[in-house]
Amino acid sequence: MKQVSCLQLSGEVIQNPEYDFIALAQLFRVSATKNTKLTIRINEEIVGELYLLKGESEIVSKNASETVTCPDSFCSKVKIAE
Repeated sequence: MKQVSCLQLSGEVIQNPEYDFIALAQLFRVSATKNTKLTIRINEEIVGELYLLKGESEIVSKNASETVTCPDSFCSKVKIAE
């Protein structure tokens, strides 16, 4: 397992994503501006959900073909720095 020492920002910040591919990201950072629920889907099928409290931030992985919906949040694509 490779130890992550640094993440590189890659792309623009997306506010309140709804069915968004997050620039086909496989890794992205989400920051909640209010208590919220992040949902990852492929087509209409829910793949996973995560509840975030106001002010919480997480790094989340997904497949490039999956979409993200997360009201009251900011999301941005990140990748492992080389």
